[in-house]
Amino acid sequence: MKLTEQKVFIYLALLFGTIFIFITPPFQSPDENSHFKKAFLTSKAQLYQTVEDGVPGNYFPKEMVDYIDGKVAYGSDRDKKYLYSEFVTDQMFHMDFNNKVFNKYSTSGTSFIAYIPAAIGIDVSRIFNPNSPTTAYMLYFARFFSMIASLAITYLAIKKTPVFKKTMTVVALMPMSLFLMSMVTYDGIIISCSLYLVAYLLSFIYDDSKKKFEKKDIIILILLGIILYLYKVVYLTLFIFMLFIPKEKFSSIKKMIMYIAIIGVATLGITFLINLPNKLLPPSNAVENVLTNGQVNYVISHPIDF
Repeated sequence: MKLTEQKVFIYLALLFGTIFIFITPPFQSPDENSHFKKAFLTSKAQLYQTVEDGVPGNYFPKEMVDYIDGKVAYGSDRDKKYLYSEFVTDQMFHMDFNNKVFNKYSTSGTSFIAYIPAAIGIDVSRIFNPNSPTTAYMLYFARFFSMIASLAITYLAIKKTPVFKKTMTVVALMPMSLFLMSMVTYDGIIISCSLYLVAYLLSFIYDDSKKKFEKKDIIILILLGIILYLYKVVYLTLFIFMLFIPKEKFSSIKKMIMYIAIIGVATLGITFLINLPNKLLPPSNAVENVLTNGQVNYVISHPIDF
């Protein structure tokens, strides 16, 4: 059996990704506390934030919030160790979902789409432990399903690209890439979707068997564009590879421009509709919103400096 690049990736990524899942204490990856909260609400079909007294956020079980805050505090104490005995007991206690508190968190206004794999993991954890699974128990399931989704997309990307297979494999196997793919965060999905977008466009540039740009290709590129625009808009620059696709595969320059315009307009339009419920909320006094608006205004008014 030939050991292809994508097989090398999936074998090594599954091994070391699973190690990352279990050796990383709960909520010790960057902003995992906020990402998990978003995934938890997504599993409950609560897809958008609310605003209470000018503060954006959502309601969560109080025991969950207390547990997460306690584990996040470990990060500021270098002498604090997360013991294996603590890992075991964290899985065992039941959690009261009825007593809820309003909680502000950094990803409250972030789109739910990239959290769907983690949300599925949380739902699966309830199947295996229907008697009120603990926060830690749900977290490890969420991590595992997030990893599987990211690894699957990356596997398809390496398989699809006609060139730079080894380069893409090495990039995907970098410790930081694997670590982010193994945690509850949207970064793993963004990395894998970015690789798949590059692979998809390179297949049109270098693969002679891809004779013509079709409607299904437009749909796939729109979906990838939506995901990247929702979370890391700068990654949309990867679409510049479309300019290197031979014009014969579009039939004409006119059609190439039309397809690029369709992808751009559809990506912007659908993204706007996905974010519309957040836009319709009462105004909030969140510092994050003020900083974001200030950054946007600065870029618009100082494009050369930027």
